[in-house]
Amino acid sequence: MDPRPPETATAGLPAHDQPGLPLLTALRLVRSGIGFRLVRSGITVSIQALAVAFLVFTVAGERLADRVAGAAAERLGPVTADRVTLTRLTRPDPPAEVAAGLGRGIVPAAWAAWSGLDADAFEQVGADARALAAAERWLRELDATDAAGLLGGRSTGVAATRLAEPAEAERFVEKLEALRPAARASIPAASPAALVDLLTRKRAGVSAAIDAVAQGHADAVEALGRRYPGRRLPEVVAARPAGLAGELDRLGFDGAAVVAAAPEARRMADAANLAEAIGATAPRQAVGRLLGLPPAEVDAEAALGVATTPAGAEALAGALRAGGAAAVPPAERLAALAHARARTDAWAAAAAAAPAGRGGRTALLLGLSALVCVVGIGNAMLMSVTERFGEIATMKCLGARAGSILRMYLLEALLLGVVGAAAGALLGTALAVASALLTFGPLLGLAVPAAGQVALAVLAAAALGVALSAVAAVVPSLLAARLSPMEALRVE
Repeated sequence: MDPRPPETATAGLPAHDQPGLPLLTALRLVRSGIGFRLVRSGITVSIQALAVAFLVFTVAGERLADRVAGAAAERLGPVTADRVTLTRLTRPDPPAEVAAGLGRGIVPAAWAAWSGLDADAFEQVGADARALAAAERWLRELDATDAAGLLGGRSTGVAATRLAEPAEAERFVEKLEALRPAARASIPAASPAALVDLLTRKRAGVSAAIDAVAQGHADAVEALGRRYPGRRLPEVVAARPAGLAGELDRLGFDGAAVVAAAPEARRMADAANLAEAIGATAPRQAVGRLLGLPPAEVDAEAALGVATTPAGAEALAGALRAGGAAAVPPAERLAALAHARARTDAWAAAAAAAPAGRGGRTALLLGLSALVCVVGIGNAMLMSVTERFGEIATMKCLGARAGSILRMYLLEALLLGVVGAAAGALLGTALAVASALLTFGPLLGLAVPAAGQVALAVLAAAALGVALSAVAAVVPSLLAARLSPMEALRVE
């Protein structure tokens, strides 16, 4: 007697004796079915393509924007650093700026020289400043009840000043020890006594060093002004006189960095000369006639807008000279200034085009596109199954196994998914590039080195679309595989 199970898919024929459906045969049936149901297949592919296009547009667009923004920030960094270096020649760093820099660990080498401290002592001041910034941040972020009990309604600075009194310091330590366990555990110091020492003795040392840096910088700026009276320092730097670097080093500045910033100094000097020239009435009126603007609307930015071409730069220089302006930059320098200003403005705008916190929005868009893909493919495949009950019943009556039917429907979903994913990847990539081109313009060329990363992201998104189409087709395919012939014929 045959020990094998008696389950059957057709009357009188054991399941293990039913004919299987070879893979190539299943593929031919799938291809024929798609051809017979071309409209339905087209709808399914369109849904898949749109879902994958949305997915690819989101992923590729983010990659392009991040790459352009990062490359623009890299190019903008040296320009910003040169401007800061040159600005320090004429404007002393205010104490608040020095304090903020020490607290964040951003410490120019010149500050140590201006402080009058040796390297080790100034390094300790920096460490104390960072610890003090952390302590003040902890005090500001305390729970309202804890803060009221600890500070007594006073500001952090006033409370720290009062800690110089021994009795007040003792009460402060007692209040620290009476804080809730969670607040006490987060004290940014080894002990309450160490926090008091940080807020009093070390705070005084940091304040003294900050004042010394600010005063030393002011003295250096004053000495430099006396050395070159009546001259703009950017003009001096642009001329690169002999011995300038050594002289700057003796005053505490970074002479090598200043000399390296000479091209930016030339642009700063030309911009200052242009602004001064346009500030006079007659040159401003002459430039206004050139631009077709009333004199009140003429400024350096508007004037540079016409200097982006050689002819425009010549016309601007001629208008300034006709208005009697002195120290008019040559036309070629005006053109260079206009191009440099436009370039840095474009870099700044591109660098700001990738805001922080965009990850949540991107994840939401990816989730929505995946949901659209799953629902769309699942619905299309379910409709395909319900429209083909008669075909399923016929195959069942002819002895097709449930596994063969399941394989056929999954192959159909996979084939449609591949076609839809390919079309969607092309469409999504084109839309992402077009959107980035509208946003960044010629700066999109900065993303060329990341083309491989973008291509990998597109392929990953397309593969995800194919996988989602296969997952979405599982339930309809199982329904088709488990459908009995009698039930299918009855529905049909």
